[in-house]
Amino acid sequence: MPGIMSACPGCRLNLMNQTTRHPENSHAIGPLGVAPLLHDFVSKEVLPGTRVTAAAFWQGLSELIRDLMPVNQALLAKRDHLQAQIDAWHRKQPGAAFDAAAYRRFLGEIGYLTDEGPAFQVETANVDAEIAHIAVRNSSCLWITRGTR
Repeated sequence: MPGIMSACPGCRLNLMNQTTRHPENSHAIGPLGVAPLLHDFVSKEVLPGTRVTAAAFWQGLSELIRDLMPVNQALLAKRDHLQAQIDAWHRKQPGAAFDAAAYRRFLGEIGYLTDEGPAFQVETANVDAEIAHIAVRNSSCLWITRGTR
């Protein structure tokens, strides 16, 4: 379900899809404005059988969003800063033949690319068999999850 999350100081946090951005088209739940489609999905499909009340779910989500919003905003600002540096680099290279090595060095200098860290292994437990043995495509290689039940 594609959606947007927006917030401003003193405003209700809106969890709405593209067609219901207006507050009058949302359910007011504490500090949240929730799109009817999302509200109905959570109420009718997600929560039944979980022993989680709607009030507890929306309160927990509200607290989670409140706690993570500053982190998300900082990450978005960092992304914007990196993109501005990348855009400036490309503007300084008009018509020049693309130099992949120089571009890679530049991306490393601005912190967009970093050196690969040490090898590590991820262990899983209590994973359903149908999930434990599914091939998951990564951008650079194919990972096979190996879980135990």
